[in-house]
Amino acid sequence: MRIIRLFIAVSVLAVSAFAQLGNLNFDKMRYGEENFSYSARMLGLAGSGMALQGALGQTVANPALAVTTQKGLTLQAGFALNKSVENREYPYYDSFVGFNDYGSYAYNNNWYYGGYFHARYLLPKVLGNPLAVQAGWQPFRDFRYDYVEEVRDPVDKTDKLLGYNWLKEDGLLQMGYAGIAYRVLPKLSVGISVGFLMGDIDSTRHTEPKVGEGVYPRLDETRSRTLSGTPFLFNAGLHYQLSERMALAFAFRAPYEIRFDASVKKNDGNIVKFTETITYPTRLGLGVDYRFQNILQARVFADFYYEFWSNFSDSRLNTGNYRDIYIIRTGVEHIFFDTLPFRIGFAFNPLPQNRDLTRTLITIGTGWQAGALRIDAAAGLTNQQYFQNDIFPNSLFGLSNRTDMDRVTWTQYFLRLDFRYALFK
Repeated sequence: MRIIRLFIAVSVLAVSAFAQLGNLNFDKMRYGEENFSYSARMLGLAGSGMALQGALGQTVANPALAVTTQKGLTLQAGFALNKSVENREYPYYDSFVGFNDYGSYAYNNNWYYGGYFHARYLLPKVLGNPLAVQAGWQPFRDFRYDYVEEVRDPVDKTDKLLGYNWLKEDGLLQMGYAGIAYRVLPKLSVGISVGFLMGDIDSTRHTEPKVGEGVYPRLDETRSRTLSGTPFLFNAGLHYQLSERMALAFAFRAPYEIRFDASVKKNDGNIVKFTETITYPTRLGLGVDYRFQNILQARVFADFYYEFWSNFSDSRLNTGNYRDIYIIRTGVEHIFFDTLPFRIGFAFNPLPQNRDLTRTLITIGTGWQAGALRIDAAAGLTNQQYFQNDIFPNSLFGLSNRTDMDRVTWTQYFLRLDFRYALFK
């Protein structure tokens, strides 16, 4: 219990820490936000569990985990619900002390959803050892983002509404995958998987004046991006049972390339067509699974990832400021009354575009087992604060542009609920 209490204290402090100088909304729109937890159990452990043999959700990252002691067919289906809350504030001043405080001018609260499915079949004897195949479908990169801003006259004492600024990104790259794993030695399993991506990304950016105020829109732009071909992802991994209470794992994901056929429609109605290529980097991972040998019935997971973001490239933008990063994900799973688990997790992730900007995540989860049916649920929270220039310049509505950067508070909530059922055991 001391470990769990320390884990909670450190996690809360880290989540409440703020970072500086970011551009998270535009980065998400252009490059997407990767879905790192492919099941409720994995979210409850903050995405850790690279060495958790038999975990359906983590098998996407480490295909070797598909080999388990549970033979037959295992099915898992789940529902993911994410919430993004963005509060933008501008600095304001008075004639006495200069800078006074920040005032909120845009608050956006949006829900996004998705589903996932995994299926695994294990053959207990193939050339003397177990062999497993697994396939599934889940969200992979989420580009969705919604922003609405009221524009008001800062001089008019009635706070007159001048109009609205709108920014909307709609698109989710889904990944289907298939993998195979084999226990080559009594304690060593290896596996590989191949995934393919599908989906289109559309965005709209425009101003909308209040009717009758005589202010005309200066910006009206729509953009569409359609995948050119089918991008493929290759994953490989191994799992080694070092002892009865400890296991080690290694995972590798090859770099992958996404090509878009894109078009932009401007204010004048002209359509500009072009192609763009985004190359995402190699990822290496090491994981540990340790079980306590006492009445606690607790397991501790620790994963370390290294991503080579210095090799990241965008054919239309300069990404030379991206740097390699490391990611740490940890989790504790404590079993109560033989069947009821309590899970807590923490992840620490510096961002490649700015190492001073970090993303910390704290999660909690539980589950319930009834014969062949298992239900898992989890929730997670991340909070960041950074500074960014105004998204829409005030000159679009005849006002003076602000030169100071806005303060942005970005909070995200993650929810997972899934059901797993074992057949032909």
